Amino acid sequence: MHGLSSFLKTEQSHFRRLSTEGQKLIVSFAIYDIADPIIGIFTNAFIWRKSQSLYFSAIFNLAVFLFLPVGFYLNGLLLKRFSVRTMYMIGCIAQGITVILVIFMPVVNALSLFVFGSIAGLGAAFYWANHNALSLQNTRTDNRFYFSSLNNALGTLIGIIVPFLVGFFIISGEKYHLYSTQFAYESLTVFTLVILAITGLIMYTREKKSELSSRPSLIINGSRRWNLFRLFTLGYGLSGGVSIFLSTLIILAVVGNEGALGIVQSLLAVFSAFATYQLGKFVSEKHQTLSFIVGLIFFVVAGVSLGLAFSFWGVVIYTAFMTLSNSLRWNSYSAIGMNLVEYEEHHSGLHHYSYIFDQELFLNCGRVLGILVFLGLLRIVSSEVAMRFIPHFIAGIQLPFITVLVLLSHTLTSQKSCEKLQIART
Repeated sequence: MHGLSSFLKTEQSHFRRLSTEGQKLIVSFAIYDIADPIIGIFTNAFIWRKSQSLYFSAIFNLAVFLFLPVGFYLNGLLLKRFSVRTMYMIGCIAQGITVILVIFMPVVNALSLFVFGSIAGLGAAFYWANHNALSLQNTRTDNRFYFSSLNNALGTLIGIIVPFLVGFFIISGEKYHLYSTQFAYESLTVFTLVILAITGLIMYTREKKSELSSRPSLIINGSRRWNLFRLFTLGYGLSGGVSIFLSTLIILAVVGNEGALGIVQSLLAVFSAFATYQLGKFVSEKHQTLSFIVGLIFFVVAGVSLGLAFSFWGVVIYTAFMTLSNSLRWNSYSAIGMNLVEYEEHHSGLHHYSYIFDQELFLNCGRVLGILVFLGLLRIVSSEVAMRFIPHFIAGIQLPFITVLVLLSHTLTSQKSCEKLQIART
């Protein structure tokens, strides 16, 4: 009992390192994470159930990532009239409406999925643009990796429970002759919309001040640091576009129905949550590059396991290493990005939103490129071969970007050392 009390006090002291607004953000993000599996995992599962087609799933996600940058740009224009918190709430609700459109569509076809994916992309952009802006405004360099790790760990822990419950709910209706699978999905959409509305309302205020003095734009004359980060972001995005939906479809194709999908997703999230949160308390800024590289190594291991055994245990090993890889790489990428945006804003005088927009454009270009490669493979190989070997291909493409990350890290370290030396001399 004493050990538990000591543990809770230690965790509370870490949490209090965050500002009050930072703590509210963590709560809001955690509630969003309850809806996130339904937005991502089970919306893709529904498309697969209705169509049994990798092509349709890829088309939906391609539209999402094509319209994410468009949404970021529109969000920047709207921030002239509305606050970040208002746009954050609009983004939450828009995503809930998108899920309803997908689940209630009478016929699955490429055109309707592309349109709904476009709306989903706009809603996600409104959410993530202001998610990033609020995170940047309410954290500091010395607590950002902890903030990202705590956020990620809570999301993963919630991801342990929610997929299992959702999967169980979907399959239980027909198993026990209580309700249809379609009714289960429709009920989940209403629940999702309510959760997302609560997420937005936590951070919402009636503040109406203008957030931007000029429209968001690409960084034309970016520094060497920023150009390196762009290239790194493009490489990081290559894996993100496909992995967001591919893991779900692999589990459904090999393991079984939504119940099995929920169980696998839940069980394999436990280790990732514990590992990433513990790392967040002890990993400093200088370890972020190493953390990303380790995550990329896990990505390669995941791909190799799937290539060697396209079976239940192959999928379990693949999903376990992929979950851990995504957590490590995202924590590092997120912290590096926020620190660099803050640094560039201070030295260039440009608004941080221009840097966020520029970053998201390159990130989603990478995601779109990854999905286009996947669609290209579907034209020349079977669905099973594409699912089995696309992780190898994407991991191989990402490996050269380690050099870019090392160069970026070295450039940032050298620049900060020079500035400290100049300050000491003055």
